[in-house]
Amino acid sequence: MAVKKKNNKLLIGLGIAGALVGIGIFTYPKIKALFKPDEEKAPEEQNNQNILPPSDQNNNQNNNQNNTSTETPTETKEKGLNIYKKNKLGSNGKEVTAIQTIINLMSQLRGTYGKVIQVSGKALTLPIGIDGDFGDQTKLGALYTFPATFKDSGYVTLYNARKKFAYATGYYNQGFPSNLIGTTKEEDYRASYMLGKADGKKKK
Repeated sequence: MAVKKKNNKLLIGLGIAGALVGIGIFTYPKIKALFKPDEEKAPEEQNNQNILPPSDQNNNQNNNQNNTSTETPTETKEKGLNIYKKNKLGSNGKEVTAIQTIINLMSQLRGTYGKVIQVSGKALTLPIGIDGDFGDQTKLGALYTFPATFKDSGYVTLYNARKKFAYATGYYNQGFPSNLIGTTKEEDYRASYMLGKADGKKKK
């Protein structure tokens, strides 16, 4: 009788164990998934995490375009200058200031800087004031520095003043003016400089 009870317990135990094994076989994948680390997700799932929604993609592309803009600033030292403006008695502005500067530089080349000379019967004191106003002294300075141009037309443009200055520096065998480097029409000024240099050699 004792042997029969033991056999029954053994059979029951084996049955329970078999049931547990069967349950484990079917439930193991699901249990394992609960403890599966995130890095083991399928490659396509990982890739999808880095893909932005269409609206966000557009915004991101626009931001990248703004950050990598290839536009270059167009401002130069010539900003605000009109090199073809007709400067005459009563004119004012940056163009006049530049012309006044050239008049003084030209007087240095000619050896008249710091002197009083006669122009059209009137006294011209060099250097003239650099104030951006085309007054009587600037007019006399223009007559002295750009005689042909100013006498004929009554005005001088910054373009012509620069060409005359470049010619004079070449004529007196000086280096090309550094303040003309990078300006509009620099090639024209360099051509005038070379012409002046050639004429200066002929005079010698």
